[in-house]
Amino acid sequence: MPRAEDAGLVRAYNRNVSWCRFWLGVSLAIATLTFTFAVDQVFDVPIEPLEVSDTEQKSASGNDSGDPIGFSDMAALLTLTLIGIAGLCIGLSAYFKVLYYRDDAALLSIERDGQEATP
Repeated sequence: MPRAEDAGLVRAYNRNVSWCRFWLGVSLAIATLTFTFAVDQVFDVPIEPLEVSDTEQKSASGNDSGDPIGFSDMAALLTLTLIGIAGLCIGLSAYFKVLYYRDDAALLSIERDGQEATP
């Protein structure tokens, strides 16, 4: 016969699995955003071909002269911030995974004890 503590453990197990998946999904979304932002900032590829001279394009894009690949300080700071937030989300996901494994082990021990007690 199931006890109230067992039902609470099952709820905690399901909640930890859900939070683990949620934070992993958020971290993957932020990592994708970071990659897209960094590629856009580094390579500065125009969406449509422009009919602008090279000197006007370099002055409008903010790149240093002679440096085809540019990355401003603000873009670097934003990229590092996004990487830090993604890392934090991965850490939260790992934390909930540890809780999930703990609850899984507790449920398995309860299940083994219940099978041994009933003939």
